Amino acid sequence: MAAGRRAAATTSGRFLFHAAVYVLLERAGTGGEAQVLLLRRRGTGYADGWLSLPSGHLDGGETVPQAAAREAAEELGVVLPLSSLRVLHCQHRPSVGSEGRREYLDYLVSSSRWDGVPRNAEPEKASAVSWHARDSLPADLLLHVRAALDAARAGRPFSQFGWEEPEAEG
Repeated sequence: MAAGRRAAATTSGRFLFHAAVYVLLERAGTGGEAQVLLLRRRGTGYADGWLSLPSGHLDGGETVPQAAAREAAEELGVVLPLSSLRVLHCQHRPSVGSEGRREYLDYLVSSSRWDGVPRNAEPEKASAVSWHARDSLPADLLLHVRAALDAARAGRPFSQFGWEEPEAEG
């Protein structure tokens, strides 16, 4: 990494990763095509106006599947049984936001089932919840989310994104 582009460190000077979970819910559309649930971000200070999967930071003291289930409950009002969750992909990426440059390990977690009807349970953080055909995702889907979905679909458990230049989203 070039000088001046060093990642954040803790007060002890050690490097600090940030971890996030992205929740993939899929269903069959009316024509049988696979559909993916997306949220339109707003009011978060990061990538507002862009589409993304339901997501959030790991809070600490929880596993990746527990974090995914918590985020689904908070953002969509649905319950994801822990036994239904599967980590599909991990992505390592830099991100530049209001808090400066950070490095993330993002976990893409899918659920084969859920209890409840997905809805916008956090209207202060999302302006809409909508289903989109998996084979023709919208152009305004966050680029690193699209890359993670593509890598998972190709069966790759790990990818890197945005290392040539920090992503400009948000």
